[in-house]
Amino acid sequence: VHSIEITEVEDVAKEATEQVPVTLFLRAHGVPLQVEKTLEKLSAENKFFTYADCTCPYVKKIHKIAAEYSAQENVFILMGCESHPEVVGIMSYFVGEKYVFDSLSSFEKAVKNGRLVNLHKKTPILAAQTTFNLSEWEKTQKFLKNLCTNPIIFDTICSVTEKRQVEAAALSRDNDFMIVIGSRGSSNSAKLYSICRA
Repeated sequence: VHSIEITEVEDVAKEATEQVPVTLFLRAHGVPLQVEKTLEKLSAENKFFTYADCTCPYVKKIHKIAAEYSAQENVFILMGCESHPEVVGIMSYFVGEKYVFDSLSSFEKAVKNGRLVNLHKKTPILAAQTTFNLSEWEKTQKFLKNLCTNPIIFDTICSVTEKRQVEAAALSRDNDFMIVIGSRGSSNSAKLYSICRA
């Protein structure tokens, strides 16, 4: 078992044989729509190459929202980290005007600078990366509701993540020292760290 990059998928699929079959597992973050289509094509062409979609159901839900609301009359706003694999995948499902903001302040700045000129002419669709900071998410919803009369808002923060963030905030208020164990590159760990530090 080993991990591969998206760019390696086609070569791995071609190398799959009856003697050495290959099963590719998609991680919980999911993949962009085009990658999923490529995987479907490759598995149809070679019966010894298969894949198992292990994308988190919460992430799949946001894929579905983005796809269903793809339309020129809508603008899709996702709160999250633009370079995160989950966000890259989500954004690939929406066709039309779309934006990613990592914080309420970056969203407010974009509005102030006129970057979202069509916000009042279209229906804003708002969602969040599954690990987005809950407190920041609540403030963002309030800001958008004050800005527009017709936003469609989806609560897409993972319930497990939400519970973990609430518990971390409560623990850090009652203790002098907190240790967050996790990867420095993990969105979950980074959010817990910032919540505890605050």
